Amino acid sequence: MRFSAAGRLLRVAATLAVMLAPGCHEQAELPAGFDPAGSDAQAIEVARRAIAASGDLKGWSDTRYLAFDFVYEVGDAAPIAYRHYWDVGTGAYRVEGMLDEEQTPYVVIFNVNTREGNAWIAGKPALGEDLARLLEDAYGRFINDSYWLLMPLKLLDPGVHLHHEGEVSSETGVRDRIRVSFDSGIGLTPGDVYWIEVDRKSGRMVRWEFILEGDEEKYGYSWTEWGKYGPLNLSTVKEYDDGSERILLLNVIASRELDAEPFRPPDVAQASDPI
Repeated sequence: MRFSAAGRLLRVAATLAVMLAPGCHEQAELPAGFDPAGSDAQAIEVARRAIAASGDLKGWSDTRYLAFDFVYEVGDAAPIAYRHYWDVGTGAYRVEGMLDEEQTPYVVIFNVNTREGNAWIAGKPALGEDLARLLEDAYGRFINDSYWLLMPLKLLDPGVHLHHEGEVSSETGVRDRIRVSFDSGIGLTPGDVYWIEVDRKSGRMVRWEFILEGDEEKYGYSWTEWGKYGPLNLSTVKEYDDGSERILLLNVIASRELDAEPFRPPDVAQASDPI
């Protein structure tokens, strides 16, 4: 089986892998595993506000089930879309989309903790190299796409370093600018560096810039269209600075209750429409 670029990881931004594990966190304490020695106090306080504005770590701890569509729009080209389902409690995960220009549907059901699972191409089980490739790509999609949705909640993850880099004035008010970097060995691309802007009044993350590992160009996207999804508050539209690209997070479900149906093997000949 030959895989096209549409079936591979769309690496338009972070592919950071620090698992968002559920658990109990108290507002007054830092999350377990986060080492404040590598960050400055002002940046940590800004991160706390951004996390609180996204539903707080208690909101994430209460989230058992997450589902969303990741849609990449660029120019007049047809959008590239993937549907995600996540059992946050067990790590069970499902990704589905189209594999190639012929719009061959595929489904991958695996566990994000073990990276083991199964895949189907046009309703038929994938085997050998096809299965290995689809599992690798599905894990990359999980890391990349969920980070576009959940990044503010990951600011105090293990291995993250935060540094306050001053204020930014905008038409909507003052923003705190934070540099985000990572320990070596954290995730798929620990050399990625981010600069986030957090609105001082609302605590919402309203923009990020990043330089990806091995690259020199800096990219910037606004974070807009915030909404309430179960216990979480999330931004669902990310637009590139020149307006040429957008990342849309559609059909978002964040629930305290698990829907187990998506994690059962498909019994139809094709994946559902991911948009």
